Amino acid sequence: MADASPSSDSPAPDRDPIPIRLWVNAPRGLGYVFAAGTAFFVAYAVLSLVNSGYGTVRIGIGLLGFALLLVLVRPSLRRPASDQMRRSGLAVALVAGITVVATVFAASDPARGGGFGMFFAAGIGAAFLRPDRRALMAIAAVSIDTLIVVSVNWRDLEAAFPIAVEVGLISLVVYGVGRLRTTNTELYQARHDLARLAVTEERLRIARDLHDTLGQSLTLIALKAELVERLIPSDPARAQAEAADVRQAAREALTSVRETVRGYRQPELNSEIEGVRAALAVAGIDASVAAAPSQPLPPPVDAVLAWAVREAGTNVLRHSGARHAAIAVGSEGDVAFAEISDDGPAQPPAPFGSGLSGLAERVASRGGSLEAGPRPEGGYRLRVTIPLAAPLPAQSGQSGQSA
Repeated sequence: MADASPSSDSPAPDRDPIPIRLWVNAPRGLGYVFAAGTAFFVAYAVLSLVNSGYGTVRIGIGLLGFALLLVLVRPSLRRPASDQMRRSGLAVALVAGITVVATVFAASDPARGGGFGMFFAAGIGAAFLRPDRRALMAIAAVSIDTLIVVSVNWRDLEAAFPIAVEVGLISLVVYGVGRLRTTNTELYQARHDLARLAVTEERLRIARDLHDTLGQSLTLIALKAELVERLIPSDPARAQAEAADVRQAAREALTSVRETVRGYRQPELNSEIEGVRAALAVAGIDASVAAAPSQPLPPPVDAVLAWAVREAGTNVLRHSGARHAAIAVGSEGDVAFAEISDDGPAQPPAPFGSGLSGLAERVASRGGSLEAGPRPEGGYRLRVTIPLAAPLPAQSGQSGQSA
């Protein structure tokens, strides 16, 4: 049978994003049904055995068989760890022991009585084994043993055959219901895993978008605030104008954050190019722009290239120490590209930071490639290439350092 509930010995997982109550949780509900059914079967069989009028020795043999069955099935009713037990040699030994008890019990009752009933316990025990092939082989072995023992005792193969078939069919029903329970449990676990994955993906999206959205805006605000501080003593009028720009930039950043959290944020390439050029100008970095796509870009491609321009521009502002930057955007055949380079001092290669890692994920989602690293002549270069067609599975090319 399938595992019904998480093991209490395992670390507590994160709280499920979709709570599942007992009446909806089919695997757990089936666990209680199996537990009740097994208890009823064993109690009925034990009471019938005690009240059968058999001798003490035969009753003791029968009770031993049911005790072995309980040892085998009890862990399988509740704990996932029981699956390992059902695959162990101990489980096979228990089924073999129940089968031997059933054989001895039936062999001691040559009359056409109920001595063969113990084979049902052996068949149910066989249905609990794992893997599936082992369980099916054990059920077949118990059915054949039933046929041989009953036909020898009764000296009537024709009468013994239906009993062996009945043992096999009931065992297969138990096996099939157990497989159904296993499948239900796996389906519920898959649903929970998908829900957790969806939450994780959304968290990563928000984190990535917030980083890319706020990086440039906050850098621009910081630069303008420093400029205002320097201008206050000498040029109050211009300082007031720059302060108004700071206020406007903060409002735009707040709007971008709200759009990002709601999942509506899709930057536009032309707007990002102008925004980066203006931000570089505030920092005293001259920027040349060559943007000439040979055809209108699909919105998803336009958005990824816009993120690339924003991330590269933010890195130039923060880290490069450059005096000049060049932005080139265009399309060649069936691909579009964006390339941003600067003339800052040489920097040793280093692993990607969070910004470039997030950009690499965006590029990979569109089947594109990302190249980033120091230029041989000095400075830093970032180039993103994306197919104009539908996205294809691809790994982003990552080289160089995080700017």
